[in-house]
Amino acid sequence: MKIFTILLFTFLLFVNAPYPIFSQHEEVPLNQQKKLSAQEVKEEEAEKESQQENKEPIKEKTQQPPQPKSILEIKGIEEQEGLYSLELKDVELADFFRVVAHNYHLNILVDEEVKGKITASLTNVTLEEALERIVEANHLVLEKKGNIIIIKPNLITKVFVLKHIEAKRVLEGESDEKESKSAAIHTLLSDQGKIFLGKQSNSLIVTDHPANVEKIMVYLKSIDKGMSSRVFKLKYISAKDIVEEKEDEKKKESSK
Repeated sequence: MKIFTILLFTFLLFVNAPYPIFSQHEEVPLNQQKKLSAQEVKEEEAEKESQQENKEPIKEKTQQPPQPKSILEIKGIEEQEGLYSLELKDVELADFFRVVAHNYHLNILVDEEVKGKITASLTNVTLEEALERIVEANHLVLEKKGNIIIIKPNLITKVFVLKHIEAKRVLEGESDEKESKSAAIHTLLSDQGKIFLGKQSNSLIVTDHPANVEKIMVYLKSIDKGMSSRVFKLKYISAKDIVEEKEDEKKKESSK
């Protein structure tokens, strides 16, 4: 019984001990720790500094300015039925026509050549008026076939017959003194405009918006001019003598 009591007391003492009796890691006494020399301390500090310098600095993220968002708002005016206000900013034309067709149950076909963006602010207008104004401002044409609205570029074709300048040279930009500005004809075309040689002799065919075709017509008139001539009466020398003198000068130059 005494032995059992002693064993029980020892067990309770071991369990309730405030600190562990056994330790797996014993601290190294100070007198046994390795002492570094002053030179070794300096080398260790220098190594730490070099490691810090080699670390790439953290780059601050630059905030990109917010990109302007497009605005497409169409609101009906409560006081006046059938009238609307439109607020548009940097809206693709094709997107605008698609939204109008979907929201207001219209049949709208948009030609694939219809491109570009629109910014506009309209108020107290009907949908038909809004479509007409936007179509007109963007050099488009609106056609109605039954209950279908067709939107396409407003292009016309015109043939120009040149009298004094070779059409091919005007088109290709080959110029002499008289045609020094012929290459500029391409700058008068819009993005949808085209110009090419016609089947008719010495002619050009231009397809573009009416305003651009008008500019090209004015331009061609300004460069398609014949040589001006004047008549002089000779008193002291004949025309024949002048010709002979010029021929003699040419012979002398060729003999040199």
